[in-house]
Amino acid sequence: MQYKFAHVYRIPILGAHQKSFGQSVHLALQEILKRHMERISAQQGNLFDTKSPLDKGGTEGGFAVVLEEALDIYKESWIDEWYKSRQDHDRYFAEGKEAIKNIWAKWSKNPPKAKALEAESIWQVGEHSIKVKIDRIDEADGGVELLDYKTSEYKPDQKADVVDREQLQLYQLATEGRGLKVKRLAYVFVRADAEQEIPLLEGEAKVKFEEDLLSRMNEILVSDFPATPSQHLCSYCDFKDICEYRK
Repeated sequence: MQYKFAHVYRIPILGAHQKSFGQSVHLALQEILKRHMERISAQQGNLFDTKSPLDKGGTEGGFAVVLEEALDIYKESWIDEWYKSRQDHDRYFAEGKEAIKNIWAKWSKNPPKAKALEAESIWQVGEHSIKVKIDRIDEADGGVELLDYKTSEYKPDQKADVVDREQLQLYQLATEGRGLKVKRLAYVFVRADAEQEIPLLEGEAKVKFEEDLLSRMNEILVSDFPATPSQHLCSYCDFKDICEYRK
């Protein structure tokens, strides 16, 4: 039903400061890691360059972006939209800055083995296709691991809901469709500098996932949009004020 409101009826939605905040942090992390990867690649490509990232302003751990530059990137990436008050704006900005500092501290000691950032691909599912965009693909022993950034609050005891599990599992199948072996799926909660692993799809579970996905795609084509409301889903829905099925 959310899909119908957004993509069939094309009902416009108001922005939200949470989305502005999330996008700001995402953009900053991508740019910081992108610069590191570009500098390391350039250094490795120059046979006569014997300097280390530390000699060029990097860290002792080999991360090629210093903290001051990382914080400048965060400021440049900041999206100042939809905040209800200057107080809210300043609080979120400070939380984002602290998150960037914490993640940079971790990367400065042990740089990620990133293979790709914002990796886009088209996955063919039966007669249909679906486009995926993965925040980060890292090298892993014998394959790759897929990581997705989250700026929402991290609760250590909270299990990932169905939607969150399916998002990364869909990334898994799309990546395997390109011939890569996926070894791990995880969400990175940037404000808490914590990770939440999502189980990989194996065997019959993988077959069932693809069958369910095909079924949903076919329902979209025949304009079958059954509502599946719940208090949790409806509380975060952009269309809860106009939906007759809301709870």
